[in-house]
Amino acid sequence: MALLNIKRQLRSREREAYANILSRISTRFINMNSDVANEAIGQSLVELSEFLGAGRCSIYKINADEAFLERFFEWRKTGAPDFTDAEKWLSLNENQWYFQQIRTGEPFIFKPSIAARGDINWQMGTEPEIRSSIVIPMLIEEQLVGHIAFDFSVEKQMLGDLQQRYFKLVGEMFVNAVARRQYQLEKEEQLAFERLLSEISTVFIKHDHSQVDQGIEIALEKLGNFCKVDRCTLFLASLDLKQPERVYQWAAPNVPDNYPVVSSIKISDLPQYIRKFKFGETVIISERNDIPETATEEIQLYDKLLAKSLFVIPLKIYSEIYGYFGLSTYFETRKWSKIWISRATLIAEIFANVVHRRRMEIAFKESTEFLGLAMVTAKMGTWTVDLVNDKVFWSRGAFKLYGLPENGPVPSFEVFLEQIEPEFRDRIKNRWDKIFNEKITSHSDEFRVIWPNGERHWIEDRVQVHYNKDGLPERITGICLNIDKRKEDARTIQSGEQVIESLVKYVEIGLMLVSHDSNVIHYNDKALKLLDLTPEQLKGKEPYPAGWKLMYEDGRELMPDELPVRKVLESREPERNLALQIVHDKKPEPTWVLVNAVPQMDANGDIRHIIYSFSDITRRKEAEEFFKTERDRSEMYFQTAGSILVVQAMDGTVIKINRKGCEILKMSCEEIIGKNWFTHFISESYRKGARFLFDELVSGQLENIEYTEFALVNRIGEERLITCNSTVIRDPNGKIIGVLSSGEDITQRRHNEAELANYRYELEQLVEQRTDALEEAQKELLIKEKLATLGQLIAVVSHELRNPLGAVRSSFFVVKERTVGHELGIEKALVRAERNIVRCDRIIEELLDYTRRPQNYFQKTTVDRWLDSLLSEYVLPENVILVCDFSAGCSVNIDRERFHRCVTNVLDNACAAMASADAAIDKPGIHPDELFVSTHSDGQS
Repeated sequence: MALLNIKRQLRSREREAYANILSRISTRFINMNSDVANEAIGQSLVELSEFLGAGRCSIYKINADEAFLERFFEWRKTGAPDFTDAEKWLSLNENQWYFQQIRTGEPFIFKPSIAARGDINWQMGTEPEIRSSIVIPMLIEEQLVGHIAFDFSVEKQMLGDLQQRYFKLVGEMFVNAVARRQYQLEKEEQLAFERLLSEISTVFIKHDHSQVDQGIEIALEKLGNFCKVDRCTLFLASLDLKQPERVYQWAAPNVPDNYPVVSSIKISDLPQYIRKFKFGETVIISERNDIPETATEEIQLYDKLLAKSLFVIPLKIYSEIYGYFGLSTYFETRKWSKIWISRATLIAEIFANVVHRRRMEIAFKESTEFLGLAMVTAKMGTWTVDLVNDKVFWSRGAFKLYGLPENGPVPSFEVFLEQIEPEFRDRIKNRWDKIFNEKITSHSDEFRVIWPNGERHWIEDRVQVHYNKDGLPERITGICLNIDKRKEDARTIQSGEQVIESLVKYVEIGLMLVSHDSNVIHYNDKALKLLDLTPEQLKGKEPYPAGWKLMYEDGRELMPDELPVRKVLESREPERNLALQIVHDKKPEPTWVLVNAVPQMDANGDIRHIIYSFSDITRRKEAEEFFKTERDRSEMYFQTAGSILVVQAMDGTVIKINRKGCEILKMSCEEIIGKNWFTHFISESYRKGARFLFDELVSGQLENIEYTEFALVNRIGEERLITCNSTVIRDPNGKIIGVLSSGEDITQRRHNEAELANYRYELEQLVEQRTDALEEAQKELLIKEKLATLGQLIAVVSHELRNPLGAVRSSFFVVKERTVGHELGIEKALVRAERNIVRCDRIIEELLDYTRRPQNYFQKTTVDRWLDSLLSEYVLPENVILVCDFSAGCSVNIDRERFHRCVTNVLDNACAAMASADAAIDKPGIHPDELFVSTHSDGQS
């Protein structure tokens, strides 16, 4: 019960505290005026923040577009954390949950855990001390206008009913105060803007078109300071809107200059926005991310402009666009509200009217100057008579035309008549009676005037009379022109007509004038002569009399309805350069004529008459026939030539090629002509050199090339070697117009030469081989002779050695027999002697074999068994042990006698080299396709 009482007491105290502070705030707002409005709102927020224990409090107001919240007021406790610049603006699109909560109108707690949601793009702070915020919406008639936020370093729990009611009441109190202040600010701002418009308009009213530039610069500076932007730019475009005509710019202090970039902008540099610019739409960019990622060129230009935010409005009057007006910021981004855009639109209209007025004034001035220049050039003057007010005006040109001083008084009618030659005065004097009596409004007259210095000049006077509703004349305007030149031209034309008549009569071309009904009106003598007709046969009739006919070049007869005159009448178009043959009954030889028929139209576009001309081209046709025959003969020579003939243009394009060239390239003429000779037909390995020589020819460095070689590549990829002679082709003026080349296919000739060279080389090699063989045979013969002599000598020596060796052998045998078993200590000596006797005998046998050069006698032999038998018969020294390892296991074809001698020699040499009783090994074996017998000694040698 006591606890309940305590809670009631605490709640009562809380109500009392809330009531007191709200009472003070309400009193402060009631007494608030425009001068202390900001101070009253600030004091109230500070008092509430200290009462609640908040570290920071802020008021945000919604912008006119309802797209974002703008920070309107902020109070921060000493040491409270700082926030990012981005929090100055809160986008509704990026913080959907947050603004849905505010629109409910109920206060709520906002925590960092909520700020981390995916649909909220708002950092509460960079310091960990901010743990929660109390958010109080501000609504007027359920319309959101902003909110109040109190930030705390402790985490607040849910708001109680009492707090909800009080905080809601706080929101209502502040929204009224803020609304009052906002209304006052907007009213003051609107008045300031209206004063600004008045000042700008006054600037332009006081300046004429020659001072508009100065006025624009003053206006841009005033606008920039009022709008609190960093740059104001006026971009005047050319009539086609493709490039700038003039650019004006104001920049705040410490803002970098981007005028060179702005003054060089072209509409074509902005492909993504080109439609908006051309159709006069507003372009708004609050930040760089507003530009689509695909607009790479616009992004690059935006970076060069050094702008954080900008918007551009067209200078438009009716449907004509004169340029663009833009505001931009450099130091910070800015959200452009609807009210600012509407104000900028008004400013753009003022600039558009200024530019339009200046252009109109300049155009009027130019047209006036052009008119004056035209009147001076045309020797023209103007005059006006105001019959109502009895006033007369003459222009300077009029004074000059009549030879009067330009600064003198306007002459009276009598003085005017004195300037006219006497023969014209009565007519000019009486014309006014005729004009007024017959109510003539327009009249023209020609007369001659006499200047005071005696000069005479022709004048044409054109008069326009203006009558009132009663038919009485009230004003007369006139233009007077100097027509001396016209009169002179008329005389010249008349003289020219006489000359033309003489020319028509004596010219060597037949001329006829034919009416629109095909009858001959006029003709000259040459026409009668060419047609071999009399005037009676021609005049008044169609130019197609009986007794002769017209033939086309192909031999067809020209029918009457195909006559050039009738075709012109039907098509209304001229017939030109028609070659026809006249075949006359009276003349055995036909006459060739070149016919032209040209219609002459009247003012209504109807054919008035036809000028019919024809010239004798009989001799020309004969020459053409002769040239055709010669050309056909030349073409025949060209095509039947046994070598390649090709004509190339200055760039190497093939103009003409003969049949031989087509055969070598294995292509038709149509496939070759029109292609580049070097690129398509010359082998790549020869192309560079051939092109160099061609360039030397066409440049005039060389007149001709007598011999060169290159390879042509035909359709199947085969290369044909060509020898070529080339010369330049010149026109009648000596200018080089092409190159003529003739070539011969020497591929087969080169092939034959190569084969002949190969045959010669092979013959030389064969002769050399035969010579070498003869030399070798001669050497062999000498060796054989030497060997024969040596063999005879060896045979004699061997025979002579064998006799004493036989005696030694017999004596040794006797000695051995008698000493055996007596242990005389000569046993080893005897064995050694016996072995050497056998060795000497074998040497003699080998010498005899060498001299005999016997043929090998091969026998199939089992190697292991044959070696075992051979070694078992071999007498070894006492200190030598022979160990055999027979592992061949095969049979081979060998000369047993020679192989026996070979093995015995090896063993003899081994025994002779042995110094101890260690073993020697003999081991036969088999490798693929061969037999080997290896021996080695374990003793010291």
